[in-house]
Amino acid sequence: MPEDQPANDPGTSFAALSRTTRRWLLAGAVLRASLTTTILLTAYVVMPFTLISQARYLTGFLIGAAVVLAVLALEFSRTMRSPYARLRAVEALLTAGPLFIVLFATSHYVIGQLDPAGYSEPMTRLDALYFTITTFATVGYGDISPHSQIARLVSLVQMVCGIILVGVIAKLLFGIAQESDHRRRVGAPADRR
Repeated sequence: MPEDQPANDPGTSFAALSRTTRRWLLAGAVLRASLTTTILLTAYVVMPFTLISQARYLTGFLIGAAVVLAVLALEFSRTMRSPYARLRAVEALLTAGPLFIVLFATSHYVIGQLDPAGYSEPMTRLDALYFTITTFATVGYGDISPHSQIARLVSLVQMVCGIILVGVIAKLLFGIAQESDHRRRVGAPADRR
C-alpha cells in the first residue's frame, strides 16, 4: 500500500488511505448523519405543530417537500463532487431518510390534530412517527389506518415516495456491487469512493 496521502487529495482512493484516516472519514459521516437525525427528531418533538391551521397545512407540507427535494439535490451534488462518492452517497441516504420520515410523521400528526376522525385512533406524535415508519417499512400492522381522504392521500404519497427512495437505495447498492465485481474480474485498481 502506498504511503498515506491527505484525505482531501482528489487523486487518493479511499482504499489507499490509512486505516486511521478511513476510520476518521467514516466516523465523521456517521456523526454528521446522527447529528442531523437528532436535530430533526428534536424539532419534531418540540415544534408547536398545533398552531398550523387547515388552510396552512398544504402550504406547510409543500414547503417541507421542497426542503426534502432541495436537500436531496444538494446531497446529490455533493456526492458527485466528492472524492469518496460512495461514502458521501451513504451519508446522503442517512440524512435524507430521517428527513423523509419526519416530514411524513409531521404530516400525519397535523392531520390527526386537525381532523381527529382522520385516522382509526387519535394521533399523538409517537403514533404519527410509528405509523410513518410502519408504512415506510411496508409492515402495516393495521392498528392505525387512515380514514379521511386527506389522510389517505398523504399515506399514498408517502408510499409512492418511499418506493422511490428504496429504489434509489437499491440502485446505489447494486451499482456499487456491480462496479466492485467488475474491478475484481479485470483486476483494475480501486477507483475513488
